Amino acid sequence: MDTTDTKVLQLQSVINFMHELSYEYLPVSHVFQSEAWVNRGRKELSLRVAILLHNMYYLDRRGWGKSHFRHPFDDIPIEWVISAKEVKIVHIAKLQHSKRKGLIVQNHMVKFVNPENVQYFIKENL
Repeated sequence: MDTTDTKVLQLQSVINFMHELSYEYLPVSHVFQSEAWVNRGRKELSLRVAILLHNMYYLDRRGWGKSHFRHPFDDIPIEWVISAKEVKIVHIAKLQHSKRKGLIVQNHMVKFVNPENVQYFIKENL
């Protein structure tokens, strides 16, 4: 069985997630920028930080089922976080950015948020 390249799929999941948090991806510089007032202290985020946000590294687990982030992202509205979680394609993006090599996929194995949507993203060779 051949491995399917999921680099674009994982990157699109991160882009979708960050778009719901009011960030736009700049592919040339591999950063996310925002003009939203709530993001005024974080107008520009690296791809690394965006991947950590996507993978819920900054999620505050002390809440009672509420989805909000820890500092410095604690002022992002809960509605945005919930919306961002709903547009994710994969649960965890296993990506890394290198200045020399560009975007590197650490692992092509992904777990889809909605398993019934696999047919739209992965094409089987019959």
